[in-house]
Amino acid sequence: MYSAHELIDLPSSVPNQLASKQILAAISDEALRELVWHSLCNAGAELYLVSDGKNCLTEAIRREGHSCDLIIADSRIDPPGAFDLTRLLRRNGIGQPIITISSEDWYLEQEESKAAGANAHLSHGAVDTQLVPTVSMLLYGNRPVYEFGRL
Repeated sequence: MYSAHELIDLPSSVPNQLASKQILAAISDEALRELVWHSLCNAGAELYLVSDGKNCLTEAIRREGHSCDLIIADSRIDPPGAFDLTRLLRRNGIGQPIITISSEDWYLEQEESKAAGANAHLSHGAVDTQLVPTVSMLLYGNRPVYEFGRL
């Protein structure tokens, strides 16, 4: 994973790929927040960051799913964690695509992510190269490069 000081430059073909898309992200790890922020903002998205699951749930329900095109949840956020948050969002009628991100027991977390109702799952190590294509696929229906982390 890249640190905040080692962020990669995205190819010039990506700058407006996500123009005017609004993304709500619950990420507690500072380096991951920086990486997600730079990746999505460089692609033209508007990113709203919260640091825990409770604030993400509150914000998503407050918006009633409007003015938020996609939600990202890191497995390391404070309760509710990414998977419980996904379940709660779905129970509350939030239908926007959800991407979960995790680092430990990747296969098990991938399966839990699917069961919770997430649309995609990434490992922390894949965020730098796969986040923008995954968001694009979910928002625009572009042909998936992979599904749930598989090439």
